Amino acid sequence: MKKRLSILFFTMLFVLTASPFVHSGTKSIQAATAKTYAIPFERPENAEEAKALIAMLEGDAIAEALPEEYILQAMTYQDATQSVEYWKMAESGDAETLSEDDFFAEIEKQSAPKFPSLLAKLFGISTKEYGYMKIITTAIRVDTPETCIDERNEYFIVSARAEWLYRPTWAEKGTLSLSYNAVFDDNYKNIVLLSEMTSCKFCEETNRNVYAVTDSKNGRTDVFENANHHLALTYRNGFSCDATYATTVPCSHELTECTTLYTRLRIYSQEYDFTVSATYQPSNSPLRFHFMNGLGVTFVPSKDTTYHGAPLIVSYLPKA
Repeated sequence: MKKRLSILFFTMLFVLTASPFVHSGTKSIQAATAKTYAIPFERPENAEEAKALIAMLEGDAIAEALPEEYILQAMTYQDATQSVEYWKMAESGDAETLSEDDFFAEIEKQSAPKFPSLLAKLFGISTKEYGYMKIITTAIRVDTPETCIDERNEYFIVSARAEWLYRPTWAEKGTLSLSYNAVFDDNYKNIVLLSEMTSCKFCEETNRNVYAVTDSKNGRTDVFENANHHLALTYRNGFSCDATYATTVPCSHELTECTTLYTRLRIYSQEYDFTVSATYQPSNSPLRFHFMNGLGVTFVPSKDTTYHGAPLIVSYLPKA
């Protein structure tokens, strides 16, 4: 009898801890306040509804940046489960998870107009700024593709999104990884994407940068010009994206900013449970150049720190 997949969702609690299996100076900071839930939706019937569903599940930035072929795939979606984690990060590598309300309240304070912050944005001065990031993991069950050769296979599009709601000056690069213990589907065209937007609170000037790279057994493609200068797609730790941020300053006023780093691939399961997990690791230069009181250089000791999103458990269950 044919079986079906049903996503089970749960909240996992972890303790902030340094991993005993990594070298000195490396931290592995795990989720402590995970929010994991199923997302109800009606199956879209056209491209417009498909784009709206992508926006609901994965954010407006992703819906605007994804190539059309990925938008249309939403017409094959069956059900979805998602986890969200809210991180407050320090340049030292220390961090804490916040509730959603506290997260946005602190962003409001952090982004309030202040002269030192403006200098930091313009000249790269190292400050005690904190970064505020959401890590979102999504698993979406989809219709069986034409490439399927075993009717027992159940397919999922899985994605990870590292969304800076406030990206500090010290956050120059980062790696977003998506790991899983299901079967990788090499018939799918995987994608990594970077969407950056800055806007001025006063003069309403806005800049937007979008980069994307796809990869499959037919080869890689830079979807947007110069994407390979900012994104590197790799298959270490599962599926990873190395990003070099490229946000530009549209004017000399105080700015708001949203930077979204995104990975997506397709996997399938056959009669066993599997886990999908997302992690983010900053990778920043310890040298800071600035122009206060003449040209200067500041050295900030760098630490390798990995931040974990809340895992999603997908379970194979017998049909009722």
